[in-house]
Amino acid sequence: MKDEQKSYNDVDKLRRLAEEHLQRAESGEAPFEVSTEIQKLLHELRVHQIELEVQNEELRLAQIEAEAAVDRYTDLYDSAPVAYFTLDREGVIRKANLAGAKLLKVPVSNLVNRRLAFFISPETLPSFNAYISRVFDSHVREKSKTDIVTGAGNILCVHMDAVISRNDEECHVTITEDLDRKIYEDT
Repeated sequence: MKDEQKSYNDVDKLRRLAEEHLQRAESGEAPFEVSTEIQKLLHELRVHQIELEVQNEELRLAQIEAEAAVDRYTDLYDSAPVAYFTLDREGVIRKANLAGAKLLKVPVSNLVNRRLAFFISPETLPSFNAYISRVFDSHVREKSKTDIVTGAGNILCVHMDAVISRNDEECHVTITEDLDRKIYEDT
């Protein structure tokens, strides 16, 4: 019990001493002698703290700019007036915009992670597969024509224009309907 009481007294004493030192520091009176070396170290520590705060603010602003750029890119991608798809090397849809979903008559959420070949007519599937291989092998913009089968069963003749992405792991494909050819309905 005495040890417990003693520790309370020590804590109270420590608290009083700390408050006295703080009062003296705030009044400009040094609570104790501080060596020149310690003053230099404190100065360097304060400067480093301010540098870190400035860097933190710069990082925060860079993050805000990056988020704004992502929002602009997403808006541009989603609101493009043509069907736009990002495919991996296997022809799997990684991204699709709203115009692409509208063209295929399938919700965007049902397009992602599906092979675009699923929507290619059986007659033009071999040329489509060769086209995708050419896009990844040539590293130049490639164009093609193919027939797609929409989610509603319509067959559309389309023009595809694809280019490989900077990371060489995806390609970006725009698909536009060939309005010169008749749309056939499966019956």
